[in-house]
Amino acid sequence: MKCHMKLLLILSLLVFGEFSNICAQPAKPGVLEKGFKNPPLSARPKALWPWVNGNVSLSQVTYELEEAKRKGMGGFDIWDIGTNIDPENVVPAGPAFLSDASVQAIAYTIREADRIGLELGLTFSSSWNAGGAWIKPEHGAMGLFRKDTIVRGPGNFSSVISFPLIPSTYNNQKTLLSTDPNTGLPTYYREVAIIAHRMNEDSVITSSGEIFLLDSATGNGHLNWTVPAGNWRIIRYVCAPTGQPLAIPSTNSQGLMLDHFSADAQRANMKYIFDRLLPVTGNLKNRSLKYLYADSYEVNSAVWTPMMAEEFKARNAYSLLKYLPLLDGFKLSPDTTTRFLFDFRKTLSDLIIRNHYALGKKLCEEQGLGFVAEAGGPGQPIHNVPFEDLKALGALTIPRGEFWNRHPQLELLQIIKGIASAAHIYNQKFVEAESFTSVWLWQEGPDELKPLADRAMCEGLNRFVYHTFPHTPPESGNPGWVYNFGTLINTTNGWWPKSKGFHEYLSRCSYLLQQGNFVADIAYYYGDDAPNFVTGKELDSTIGFGYDYDVVNTDILINKMTVKNGKIYLPHGQSYEALLLPNQKTMNVKVAQKIKQLITAGATAISFVIPTAVLIISTLSIARRVRNIFISSGTQNRRR
Repeated sequence: MKCHMKLLLILSLLVFGEFSNICAQPAKPGVLEKGFKNPPLSARPKALWPWVNGNVSLSQVTYELEEAKRKGMGGFDIWDIGTNIDPENVVPAGPAFLSDASVQAIAYTIREADRIGLELGLTFSSSWNAGGAWIKPEHGAMGLFRKDTIVRGPGNFSSVISFPLIPSTYNNQKTLLSTDPNTGLPTYYREVAIIAHRMNEDSVITSSGEIFLLDSATGNGHLNWTVPAGNWRIIRYVCAPTGQPLAIPSTNSQGLMLDHFSADAQRANMKYIFDRLLPVTGNLKNRSLKYLYADSYEVNSAVWTPMMAEEFKARNAYSLLKYLPLLDGFKLSPDTTTRFLFDFRKTLSDLIIRNHYALGKKLCEEQGLGFVAEAGGPGQPIHNVPFEDLKALGALTIPRGEFWNRHPQLELLQIIKGIASAAHIYNQKFVEAESFTSVWLWQEGPDELKPLADRAMCEGLNRFVYHTFPHTPPESGNPGWVYNFGTLINTTNGWWPKSKGFHEYLSRCSYLLQQGNFVADIAYYYGDDAPNFVTGKELDSTIGFGYDYDVVNTDILINKMTVKNGKIYLPHGQSYEALLLPNQKTMNVKVAQKIKQLITAGATAISFVIPTAVLIISTLSIARRVRNIFISSGTQNRRR
């Protein structure tokens, strides 16, 4: 078998090339030394800057900006946030986010940062996620709600299936559902379908012929139907707002979370924000405000959007309506159920990446800004995040993750490797993370934080964003008002006067890590499913100690990978010695075809299983081609 046609089943005989220097190309003499001695602003740590309950003192803003500059920091992300624990209401209510007073304070801060020479970001909602008081019901987070009616046939059914119940609370928070005072129904909703399917004891629907689409988004719930013999479940499906509010907004800033799957919702959201800011701030191009920022996705109530049925059909070439009972836990054949749920999850992922992250970046760039977001999870079991992280992160100006200190789920919250991989494969210079998140507030100092920072840098981090640097108006006293999470690093901290060395250490390391392309041995393809998240840095025990890797996705594998002299290259020069495939029996047929092309061109691909199926209903007829592609590429099921 020719060397360039091999797809190895084990790696014991694979010998990689030796490690290279950190820089893909040699730096000019003295450049690295100069940057190391005095790191640029882009390498210096920033911080989330909570303006608690919207309270802000302009004189204190200036003081904190100047202090941050003196101590070697690079800037702040303005963050309007409420108080998580304030039983005695000590912190007064300040102006609402993006009110006149709020915008004036933001504009003042931008002017001062211009003068002092620091960078700013602006969290584009009060707390998280995206949204606010300006979000209309039709642009808020949506759910697919259902009302069941069980009937027995044969016979005739003629009745109105009542409107589904929408919960009035979510996670012990009262929802902000807007209802018509006359009907009690939501002011916005959209009928999706009325479906009937045969009821069996094991929740298995024998065939799709036992599912009937009785009404497709045109009626008001009234149904006339001749019921066949047997027990039948009739379901009215309605798309309606969940009413989920922002997580912990400042007192006067409560509002709806945004429908992240809807382009119309994101456009309306961004238009409102810029319409509020620009008349007061003026042109933002080449100013200290560099980007708008979105926190991690935690809209756990939402699994739908008004255009879902149309978007699904456009992507998958079939209607999802008859398959809606599968979202309720019912099953068709195992293959059909699995493939439909795969298509549904992929559609959700595609919509949020295109309509929220990529569109958000486009709309920000029109105003001379970037769009930064924590789009790397965490996913389950912490949050119900519905997308694949690498493609979402790649759609941003700068990808951002997070890492925590002393948390019972610490490893699940170590979200660095995926952020670094996304930056490397999508040619983004900066790998940022919300850093040192915790509940320990003032109790930690540089001695406890440095090992956490070192680990994060070993996983690929090259710029720190402290969580947090509380803004402390004079009336808040000392140590001031705080948001109740984070490691607090600010001017009221006891070690702040001696903090310059800590900031400088992180800056110098970050500067060096920002240079050139990452040196990786392996491109690890993590499959084509959604949701999909890169876990903390680890390497399969069969690979062995001492190798490093990037995780890659379908988008990069199909559209960007080429081969030269036996190595896999991306257009910007990032390279890998080998492609490692996941231990999965299923594979996208286009991925299989591309892998064959790479192997034929001389690449080494490593797999421990031979995929035998695809997971897309519209391509069932070509499932066998995946296995045939692997076999024709020279794969032999043998061990060495």
